[in-house]
Amino acid sequence: MPTAVLLTLRVAIRHGPRDDDSRQRQSQPAGDPGSYAAIQRAWQDGDVVEIRLPMQLRFEPLPGEAKTVAFLYGPVVLAGMLGKEGIERLEPYAKNQLQYANVPSPAAPGLVCELDDLLRHVEPVAGQPLTFTTRGIGRPHDVTLIPYYLLHYQRYSVYWKVYSEDEWKMRKGDRCGGGTAAAMEPGSSTTCFRPTRSPRSTIIFSSGRAGRASLPAATGGDALGWFIGS
Repeated sequence: MPTAVLLTLRVAIRHGPRDDDSRQRQSQPAGDPGSYAAIQRAWQDGDVVEIRLPMQLRFEPLPGEAKTVAFLYGPVVLAGMLGKEGIERLEPYAKNQLQYANVPSPAAPGLVCELDDLLRHVEPVAGQPLTFTTRGIGRPHDVTLIPYYLLHYQRYSVYWKVYSEDEWKMRKGDRCGGGTAAAMEPGSSTTCFRPTRSPRSTIIFSSGRAGRASLPAATGGDALGWFIGS
């Protein structure tokens, strides 16, 4: 027996033009990101709701910081792998909150490129689905991007600071009055640190296990925070 039900679906990203096939279907406008698409109808056994997502590489800026960006492939957030140096034998459970506090870690690379050309320098890796790499724009090195949910037991960054060539030269020459500048972890932008302090990258753990993230403190030092891996 048909049953009248209102079905609402959250719209996560903006949908582009859609190519319909020859099958009969009732289409529903997706709406704007953050809104809900509502489907009101009498449902019967065998009815199907099909959601099409535009799977294209794109980037989104950090709110209020247009040149600090995150990469996405469709709705999939991409994180850059920053290696396991110093944490090759990472224990799945930390003994205490300071166990890895003194482990040195490199800063996330900067990307030297004009924003309008950024995606031209990010290419898919052949034979590795959902894997991309920057080409010739990473300083001091390029980075490999994979889905955030696949990245475990190593350092990573989600947001990347983008510089023009002139900005990069100024950054190298300035060094913030003797300190060092470094692109930081997800949710934070490039900041300056005193020479005696070193920014730490995020260490990610598998589901349900505690990890460590460092955020820039107002004084230029480190502020340790804790999170549960997802």
